[in-house]
Amino acid sequence: MNKDIQVSISQKNDVSILQIKGDVTAITGEPIEAAYQKVTTAGAKKILLYFDKDGYINSGGSRS
Repeated sequence: MNKDIQVSISQKNDVSILQIKGDVTAITGEPIEAAYQKVTTAGAKKILLYFDKDGYINSGGSRS
């Protein structure tokens, strides 16, 4: 499992796109949360999460 993650933000029409490359875990989730906060603060109503095909998503639950 890779601990590095990259999140980029783009826009297509009225959809904000968060492109996520890397493994999603409780440790690496912060950049995704920061990007989400950025687009929602900017007024995004439609958000697409686009996960890289080689990534891993941990289903262990949230952290405390």
